[in-house]
Amino acid sequence: IRFFIVNTPHAPINMLDVCQSVFFTLQNKVFISCVYTARLPETGGLNLPFYSNNILKLYTVDPALLGRKLAKKRIEKVVFPVEFVDLQADGQIPLADCSVDNVVSTWTLCTIDNLSKALFEIKRILKKNGRFYFLEHGLSDKQNICKWQNRFNPIQKKIGGGCNLNRKIDRLISDAGFKIVEMENFDMKGPKILTHMYKGIAIP
Repeated sequence: IRFFIVNTPHAPINMLDVCQSVFFTLQNKVFISCVYTARLPETGGLNLPFYSNNILKLYTVDPALLGRKLAKKRIEKVVFPVEFVDLQADGQIPLADCSVDNVVSTWTLCTIDNLSKALFEIKRILKKNGRFYFLEHGLSDKQNICKWQNRFNPIQKKIGGGCNLNRKIDRLISDAGFKIVEMENFDMKGPKILTHMYKGIAIP
């Protein structure tokens, strides 16, 4: 699980755009800016250069030691404090209820085994006026592509570190009790079964 958690009591995060497919280029970028001071949880490390220096603190949830190792050099370049938080045995994020302003998830929800638990935890730690920003790939809105996503999903899970091709991200987020206030679907360059995107904002 990889999440960025940011506290921004005065302003939302603006998620702008994605350049190219994360699957095929390291130049892929998600631009995120915090206008005012903030504490934030983040997933991944690649987003770090695009956060505002006004962040008070950033928490990152990533149980993979390799992910932490890869993020180390990026962390050294930011001016705000970054803290890794370890998931507890039951999958709970060790942060208090209603304690963070924003959670950012990028290319993460496809791989989590117990996704309903993860989304519950995100909802739990978000403040009542907090926001959940997500950018994920998932089930296509084209029936012929969905068919191939379902066929290839067992293979993809084995070769892709548990990645699922056929999760309908907006429905899963809504089923977890979130209200999606902004959502955009689009297709990135690359194989169609991999590149149908969900970009949006949800509130608890």
